[in-house]
Amino acid sequence: MKFAPIVPIEYLDLVKERDYHLILPHLIENSDYASVYKAVDGFKILDNGEAEGLQPDPEELFRAANAVSAHEIVVPDTLRDADRTIEQCREFSKLAAKHPKYSYMAVVQGSDLAEIMKCFMFYQTQGWIQRVAFPRAWYELHRGLRASMAESMADELRRSFLGVHCLGANAFLQEPILLASIPGSNPISGMDTSLPASAAIAGEDLSIVSATTPRQDGFFEYPYKSTTHALMEHNINVYTGWCR
Repeated sequence: MKFAPIVPIEYLDLVKERDYHLILPHLIENSDYASVYKAVDGFKILDNGEAEGLQPDPEELFRAANAVSAHEIVVPDTLRDADRTIEQCREFSKLAAKHPKYSYMAVVQGSDLAEIMKCFMFYQTQGWIQRVAFPRAWYELHRGLRASMAESMADELRRSFLGVHCLGANAFLQEPILLASIPGSNPISGMDTSLPASAAIAGEDLSIVSATTPRQDGFFEYPYKSTTHALMEHNINVYTGWCR
């Protein structure tokens, strides 16, 4: 299972040598951010901005994808709302058909298990969707839901999609270990989170702590500090180890 760390702009050197990236569209206006992700190697996923509360116009997603040479685009969705997410997917499919060079990832949304399954089964009917994403919001239903769903539905996930990406993470630090240790042919292809970076800003060492504080306001603008950089690099390495 691959891991895409999300870091403040002044710490982007920590992602340059990695081979799996999640790129946030609202930050592409920053020239340093855009140039780093334009140049990096590896697989590049362009997020749709919903988790940050900054979802751009669908057409803007394609301009952003082109600016950073993304490989995959996260289809627009609405947090916890399966019906609206399905509507957005239908609308977006017309644009996606005009841009076949990208692959597409659709987020499985819902406020309960019934809605989640409704959304998932809809995606199974959409041949243009290559991967699905399990969002961090599922934690509100059960902290281990993403791992249990991936394991119980592993065969169906592999038949229907190229993989599953876990969008974001939470303070349940055992989750990446559970996700990475699903037996057999693991359907989880990767995950992303800013947790190692935000923990470093708070002075928290992931090899020691059992819980972390929430991400700070102004996270992406956090200034460079050598001690924070060292701890952030360490935390990213720890989290990467959990994902293997």
